[in-house]
Amino acid sequence: MNRKLDVRAAALAAGSIAALVYVLCTVFCALVPESTVVYLSTVFLHVDLTGLYRQVTWGSFVAGLLGYGLGTAVVAGATAWLYNLLARMEGERSLSASQRDLAAAGRAP
Repeated sequence: MNRKLDVRAAALAAGSIAALVYVLCTVFCALVPESTVVYLSTVFLHVDLTGLYRQVTWGSFVAGLLGYGLGTAVVAGATAWLYNLLARMEGERSLSASQRDLAAAGRAP
């Protein structure tokens, strides 16, 4: 059973989805900033943040897009790498246990 994850694919997929979500959120913030802040703060934070929104500029959009997309990609890639490491360690431990069982039964590999 191969339980290995492709680190690059996991990072690319997560980063791409995060970037898409960021673009959609930024579009809403640019078109209807007050309504977006009211809706999101009510749904996610359950507090009133009316009036606490920033004007979206091209610079802030690009910086946020890169930061959010790349940050998510790094976290997803690190998660896949750690998963592969732990799965390999578990596989080696299971193999060692099987070898011990065979040796105890008198059938060394």
